Amino acid sequence: MQIKFYQLDAFTDTPFGGNPAGVVPLIPKPGKDEILPNLSEERMRKIAGEINCSETAFILKPRDPRAHFSVRFFTPKEEVDLCGHATVAAFWLLAEEGYIPRKDPVKIVTQETKAGVLPVAVYFCEKGETDRIMMVQAQPEFKPCPVPPEELSHILGTAAENLTVPERPDAAPVIASTGLPDLLVPIKNRKALEELNPDMARLARISREHGFISIHAFTFDTIDPACTVHCRDFAPAVGINEESATGTASGALGAYLTAFGIIEIAAPTTRIICEQGYIMGRPSRITVEIDILERKSEAPCGRFALGNIKVGGRAVRIIEGLLHI
Repeated sequence: MQIKFYQLDAFTDTPFGGNPAGVVPLIPKPGKDEILPNLSEERMRKIAGEINCSETAFILKPRDPRAHFSVRFFTPKEEVDLCGHATVAAFWLLAEEGYIPRKDPVKIVTQETKAGVLPVAVYFCEKGETDRIMMVQAQPEFKPCPVPPEELSHILGTAAENLTVPERPDAAPVIASTGLPDLLVPIKNRKALEELNPDMARLARISREHGFISIHAFTFDTIDPACTVHCRDFAPAVGINEESATGTASGALGAYLTAFGIIEIAAPTTRIICEQGYIMGRPSRITVEIDILERKSEAPCGRFALGNIKVGGRAVRIIEGLLHI
């Protein structure tokens, strides 16, 4: 049996930048009579391990009538509910390969995932070329950080004083989710962020114990002044020591920074640009757009109610080939 697969670099338009993702379409192209295999979950996991990107997206026929596509996401070790960079890669490929029509400047399609049925906006240029992919994430959930500051600093290999930002005293470690839970950790400056040396075994154990996917460390000390935050993401619990671009965590971070008013709020939509991957030699730029609904009083979920949370960017195709299984 032969199966077509692709690898794309997401959150970049430059080859060898961004975050690589595998994409395996298991649906026929429009107008073509193709017989494609029905893969088991175990076979998908093995294929993801063979492609060996941090995540591989398998595109299937949806069961939910509200969805245009079903997408399942696998790391080399296990399935996850949602993945931002693999979503960008998957829908960039679907647009490029003609699965999504290019008739309008923006085409809204929906993906059935284990985090729910989520809209994805595909933007096209005037000439019909794909411009960017923006995915709508789930409404945010916030939980207090369950790890004491001293233990957290030891896990990250840094001084406890580096887990605070004097210019932004409201920024503090918190678990946030817009589809997947991540522990967001503010870092004093970019130098301290670059010098983090996590104890991966301990971090994996703590992540499983408290139910979060990664530590997403961020600083407001950016390389590009046009960017909002500079980030690093560590997810050894799912087999990813460090990731060069993390869409779901960027969405969670954007939701946290806006809901609690930690950054300047622009209504009706606040845009956040996240830098990531520079220390890995794979510069990435992730755009987060958040619709703002102002609250009159403080609430457990923050000072502002949030509307749509969209995360996205561009992608570039790097590899295509056949799996013989």
